[in-house]
Amino acid sequence: MPRPGVAQCRESYGLLRDDESEPEISETPPLREGCHHVCAPRVIFLSAAAISALAWHRLTLSSSREEVTAAFRARAAKAFGDAEWLSGVSLADEACRDVVIGDPCYESVVWAKWHGVIADPAAYAPCTSSCSKTDFQAVLHRLRPKHCPSPCSRTSASLGMRPVTAATTAAATTAASTTASPSISPSLPPTVPSPTTATESGGSIASQGGGRGDGACKDAVEDDACSQGINWARRTGIWKHPEWYPDLLVDSSFEAFQAELHKLGHSDCPMPCKDADLSREHALRELHGPFGGRKTMEFYVYRAQSSESYPLENVNVADLPGVMWYLHNEVVPSRAIDMRKYNITRILRYKVTMRTTWEFFHVHKRQFSAFSAFDNGKCTVPDCESIWQHYGFVVGCQFQQAETAAYFASRRTHIDGDCKPPSCNASIWYSLPGPCPGEPFTNKSSECMRLQTGGRCPHATGARDCTYSYEHAGQIDLDELVGIGDYSTFKRAGNQEYIGQIDGGIGSDFWNGKHDMQKCQARIDRVKRMFADKYPELPGCDALEEPPCDFDGFYADEFSWPIPRRSVVMAGVVKK
Repeated sequence: MPRPGVAQCRESYGLLRDDESEPEISETPPLREGCHHVCAPRVIFLSAAAISALAWHRLTLSSSREEVTAAFRARAAKAFGDAEWLSGVSLADEACRDVVIGDPCYESVVWAKWHGVIADPAAYAPCTSSCSKTDFQAVLHRLRPKHCPSPCSRTSASLGMRPVTAATTAAATTAASTTASPSISPSLPPTVPSPTTATESGGSIASQGGGRGDGACKDAVEDDACSQGINWARRTGIWKHPEWYPDLLVDSSFEAFQAELHKLGHSDCPMPCKDADLSREHALRELHGPFGGRKTMEFYVYRAQSSESYPLENVNVADLPGVMWYLHNEVVPSRAIDMRKYNITRILRYKVTMRTTWEFFHVHKRQFSAFSAFDNGKCTVPDCESIWQHYGFVVGCQFQQAETAAYFASRRTHIDGDCKPPSCNASIWYSLPGPCPGEPFTNKSSECMRLQTGGRCPHATGARDCTYSYEHAGQIDLDELVGIGDYSTFKRAGNQEYIGQIDGGIGSDFWNGKHDMQKCQARIDRVKRMFADKYPELPGCDALEEPPCDFDGFYADEFSWPIPRRSVVMAGVVKK
């Protein structure tokens, strides 16, 4: 069979640079698709991203050369009837590699950064939770060189990591094999239970006598022992111990997990009737991250606004401390006579229902994306278009500086361990992308609004154009809140709501003490009481649990990655 050229295959993977040329190989493949099956072993170590697209081989970036070659020989033989030329394939050993999503080491890095180092800091020294993913990869490589390769990117100088050589790798491997228990991963707390004995709330992985052995198939149902075991394995087990599930990936289907637990004899799981690879459930089940799965969340947001009314689209909103932070810093210091800045007269409250897109959650395992600042309906920060083209119209968040004004939430808003009280409860701003978000209100053409519909919809589903919905939940008058009657009359009398130089007002003391936590909290409490008195039929300001701002930052070159898509599969496919 003709042998595909390396450059052709690399071009198919997007790996061929402009300054590279085709090696001197005269043969060309009869089909371009052949690159995916035939020459992939020749380029597999040239790109960390390539293996993610080939997850159906059950390969990972840490798979051995023999495993890669054998898998592709089998696939090539099946697809083309001839894999003879593959016998000469040779794959070079890796000197280093930056792991990516889909690599078992990557999942260990994420778990170590967000869980392990918080639970057991000494185990990951000198890293702390503020270390980069590259730093954690270097630490895990030192602990488990066979599981995690040495990163190519530079690590923090404070880690003091030495360049990895064959000698140091061999020494580390020998040391690990003689000092570490083979049943406990050095990258995980030693208290994590084994798959044959573990039980946790919401799921059991305990062996139940080998599962059903009568040959009958049965799909697990909600809350039965098998379903609980599957949920535990998907949400916790495979993240903490991927080696327990060698034939599964973190985004394997519900049925694939059931089939695997049946094979292992765990949780009394029968063989599923639905095909583990082709069932519709594979497309509908959610991929879970270290902090749980993609969620539909309901919470209050607030907006300081004039008497004008317009949709909650292409605007920024905030939690209650966040809107008070905004008023205190941006609005009430205004020296205008007839009106406050932007003619703001009221605080509006909305109940927002939000669900991020599958595409975004698949990559970040977070509910919120980056905050996008809107000015007159136009996003004014870099990468707006890239974010929405890649992931849909996702809702963003950001923290406000606690040093600027002492407004804090009543719950923890940070999810990492780096914050120090009271900054762990920092106030939050949110961004809600609407139609044609790259243009100001006065310049949004009908064509642009048709093509870029934004994220607002009647009921948030998490589709790329349906990430949030909202309903009005009341408003209060700002003059009434401050207790000054009519603002224009108040100002014409020579008064001022707030002057930064004296940290107080003239003719009013409502805004006195911008850096005083107790006074700031008293102002927040007054807003809550006013909403409760005016709208007793609605849930109070603290009745809806407000989510933390969990955005974790974008990866280098992230927007050049392929856009993740769900599989399109047939519904109701049943095993024969």
